[in-house]
Amino acid sequence: MEASLRPVGNVWVRTTSYDRLDQSEKSAVSFFLGMAQAQLSCHQLLNVSSLVHIDTYLRAIGKPSKKSRPDLLGYDWLTGTAVVVEAKGRTHGYSDKLVNDAKAQAMKLPALAGHSSTSIASIAWSIEPVPVDRRVLGASGTCPDTTNAPPVEP
Repeated sequence: MEASLRPVGNVWVRTTSYDRLDQSEKSAVSFFLGMAQAQLSCHQLLNVSSLVHIDTYLRAIGKPSKKSRPDLLGYDWLTGTAVVVEAKGRTHGYSDKLVNDAKAQAMKLPALAGHSSTSIASIAWSIEPVPVDRRVLGASGTCPDTTNAPPVEP
């Protein structure tokens, strides 16, 4: 990630090293950017300090994983609410279709052993010369959209 992003002031921007990557390598960087952004957003905005891959949780409770499902699961110990996260990382911006697809995917989850849940979609993207940006979107209606979320400090 460090070779692909660099701090400029209080934002992150893509590096020339990133621009020279092959498309499959850029996809991997986007994946990790999306996952890292989801973790930071959950920690900063929802006070959820750790996330696990949803497949790990489903295996642990003996449930099959669906073909389409959210990426991550966290738990808010204060409210007793599970936080279900669909993480997306993109290099060339985002669209309304991406947002709608991410929200829908965040809602595709089997019952969580009796816990209520909040579903969110976390999307990180970059378009040069604009720095890396993010949106955390409430998918279930119980989590508000934070379209003006504070920047992640370098």
